[in-house]
Amino acid sequence: MHELCSKARYYRMSGTNTERDFVECPSQILENWCFEEQVLNKISKHYKNGEPLPKDLVQKIIAAKNVGQALFNRRQLFFGLFDMFVHTSRSIVNTNEHWPRLKQELMKIDCPPNANGAGSFGHLVGGYSAGYYGYLWSEVFAADMFCRWKNSPAGVFDPALGRKYRSLVLARGGTVDGGDMLREFLGREPSQEAFLVHIGLLKETGEMR
Repeated sequence: MHELCSKARYYRMSGTNTERDFVECPSQILENWCFEEQVLNKISKHYKNGEPLPKDLVQKIIAAKNVGQALFNRRQLFFGLFDMFVHTSRSIVNTNEHWPRLKQELMKIDCPPNANGAGSFGHLVGGYSAGYYGYLWSEVFAADMFCRWKNSPAGVFDPALGRKYRSLVLARGGTVDGGDMLREFLGREPSQEAFLVHIGLLKETGEMR
């Protein structure tokens, strides 16, 4: 979607060619719609009779959104910190020692003996070098932006807000600094409050805009 909506003149500045700590934001924001009752009713139906999901099942899906959030976010912190450590160390890193030590420290999970987990961590050398933290960082931005739809009188399918998001964020790609696009769309400085509500650590106050 980021690429399809791009209006950048040059490919190197189009679509997902943004800062690594902003690039995941447009994809992660889309995940929010999948836990809205209005959306679930619109995109789902019984494969035989076409009936929509029962209301109680929709509510159970929404209620289960944050199952495992603590472990998931600890895992993201672990990846981000390991990635940062490897790329900022001034000496040779023994990943087979540092990986299990950090995993136990952050996730309270022991690694299998003689298994170097870093060998399957493709992001370590796949373009996110010292930037894996951007996954969790971008999710904070995504949750903050989604508040605009949650609080819109027109609901989560607000077409005017969608056009604004498309023109201010998706269409620009990397031609404008990600932080500037974020502030322009929000009309304020970004906040972590929506993210903390999103993962269940805060109760929604109704004041987030």
